[in-house]
Amino acid sequence: MNGVNDKNFEFWQKNCVGDGNAFVVSDYLSLVTILAKIAKKEKLNFIDKNGF
Repeated sequence: MNGVNDKNFEFWQKNCVGDGNAFVVSDYLSLVTILAKIAKKEKLNFIDKNGF
């Protein structure tokens, strides 16, 4: 995983973003591709920091 700790990745995926919603990229083209796929998802969840 290009230097990413597998345990940290699994923890992030399991406890923060859900299965299939964590990504690791190592180059610009992969980043753009992943961001485009995320943008096409039906629903994006985020925390509005201004709502607190």
